[in-house]
Amino acid sequence: MNILMANINISLSFKSIAWFFIWILVSIILIYIILILIRSYKTLKKVMKIVDDKHDQIDKVIDELPSITKNVTTISTEVAHGMQSFHNTVDNIAITSENVTETIAEKSENFSKIASLMHVISMLKELFEKYFGEDDKETDKNVIIDIDDQDSFDKNNK
Repeated sequence: MNILMANINISLSFKSIAWFFIWILVSIILIYIILILIRSYKTLKKVMKIVDDKHDQIDKVIDELPSITKNVTTISTEVAHGMQSFHNTVDNIAITSENVTETIAEKSENFSKIASLMHVISMLKELFEKYFGEDDKETDKNVIIDIDDQDSFDKNNK
């Protein structure tokens, strides 16, 4: 036995260890690829079964597809036209609002001038009555219109 033991010499180099690990990694990768292919085959088989089971419905959808496309085109055209009309309406409303705002500003300015004139006339009337008027002031009621104080104007006129 001594002779047999002496002849067994195992030499391992880094190169042989590296090749061993490379072959193990390649084997693992191949097994993983095979598992992926098996899963893909099963999925494809299920998809083909669904397609075979629903073949009639798929054919009906494919036959109706041109009319569906035509309807979508018609709806898209109508929506585009509606949006254009809506845009034009909004533009008209904006222009009208600007015109109304300008008119109100003009009228408000004129009304303010008239109110100021009425106020001056009222003050002149009070001044005139104070120096040249009668002593009995109970029969005369003065109403002064103030454009900025609309609430008190409404209360005085009720």
